[in-house]
Amino acid sequence: MPPKTLYQKIWDNHVVWEEPGQPALIYIERHLIHEGTSPQAFAGLRAEGRKVRRPDLTFAVMDHSVPTTDRTLPILDNDAKLQFDALEKNCREFGVRLFDMNSRNQGIVHIIGPELGITQPGQTIVCGDSHTSTHGAFGTLAFGIGTSEVEHVLATQCLGQSRSKTLYILVHGKRRALSMDGRMTVCNMTIEGGARAGMVASDETTFAYLEGRPFVPRGKAFQEAVERWKQLRTDDGAKFDMTVELQAEKIAPQVTWGTNPGMVTSVTARVPDPHDFKDLNDQKATESALKYMGLKPGTHEFTA
Repeated sequence: MPPKTLYQKIWDNHVVWEEPGQPALIYIERHLIHEGTSPQAFAGLRAEGRKVRRPDLTFAVMDHSVPTTDRTLPILDNDAKLQFDALEKNCREFGVRLFDMNSRNQGIVHIIGPELGITQPGQTIVCGDSHTSTHGAFGTLAFGIGTSEVEHVLATQCLGQSRSKTLYILVHGKRRALSMDGRMTVCNMTIEGGARAGMVASDETTFAYLEGRPFVPRGKAFQEAVERWKQLRTDDGAKFDMTVELQAEKIAPQVTWGTNPGMVTSVTARVPDPHDFKDLNDQKATESALKYMGLKPGTHEFTA
């Protein structure tokens, strides 16, 4: 067997059908849904007379429009209320587990997955939200999908996808050991950097975090799961489409100075000047962003 990357291993473990030159059909182990991108998907199922294929692998949570103050008060935002009502009705009708506003397990969809142990190494995870990449911190293949794809997964527990190209980031030098929270942050931000997903292989830090979580096996079953999870890492000699090597001592904390993911620099750098950019559109965008952010070109606003 040729050496494989972690991505290849998880992909190959979940392929239901694949033909050269065509998108593959992959099995989805965890489908997370919320009130924002699921109403149309459930409406599509209802119109076609379909059921949710695996309600036991589908987890719904109210999270995008939840009030941050007293939740016992009526919801004044009518659009939010209608979304919550629809999610509750749909989950009840289709037999999907729901963590509603009053549930002790309610929270941000990509946080409760890890906290409850729903997220586990080696899984394929999707959600109608771009920051599904967060779950990659646990050695999963996790990415956001659109509403029509949400309907497809609800109906079939599968998804049509093309294999992605892979990028290996190798950091030389002294590094701080990342906690699971840190890994989740890194993988969360991969979508902002233009990637579809980010992945960190599971290790003892991962296993310690997961042990005892509600949806994680206990006792002997947990130890057996850990032994399987330990195999989910990139083999020596596996090939990536691209490799980026960085020196740890040269990596400074990054901060935004603008209004899109590309408008960032290190905290020790200066605020850019619009004239630093040759392209006229970049100049206009920079000028507009600095005005919006209230920053002055050439200043050390980041360390003030």
